[in-house]
Amino acid sequence: SWQDRGDWTVPAPTQAPAPPSAPSGVSAISATPSTGSGGATTFSFQYGDSSGASNLTTTWVRFSSLLNSDPMATCLIYYDRLRHTLYLLTNDGTAWMPGAPGSGEVLENRQCSITLNASSVSVSGTTLTLNLAMNFRWRFAGSKNIYMFAANVGGTNSGWQQRGSWIVP
Repeated sequence: SWQDRGDWTVPAPTQAPAPPSAPSGVSAISATPSTGSGGATTFSFQYGDSSGASNLTTTWVRFSSLLNSDPMATCLIYYDRLRHTLYLLTNDGTAWMPGAPGSGEVLENRQCSITLNASSVSVSGTTLTLNLAMNFRWRFAGSKNIYMFAANVGGTNSGWQQRGSWIVP
């Protein structure tokens, strides 16, 4: 059984602790268009880092009904800035298909496809813009939210942010 074997006193700090520092300013800024419908469009996604967009390591886009939807029921994409590579989650949700923006490839799964020769990435100051030429499959029909996420070299991230909605016919 428990037995008392002594006491311990924790001294009070001699000065008040410093307030927490402000976050680094990593943000999922916007999706354009942010609302609408259609089977194909080019989206422009903007992400920011107050220390400069070159500090961003990955940016993510997720088209799904709910943020925590089954990965096999989403169109989930991320861009690795250091490798200048886009990745699309496979149909079974267990692997990533890579491709370079501007190349002649098409990344596709059962929910969506990305035409890479019509997609691009640009960095200007504190903003990274990811332009994706998207096509949605008929089996992915319905109302989808557009979620965005960004992370930087220091490990700070924006958290998932809903930045729009899209209706897939």
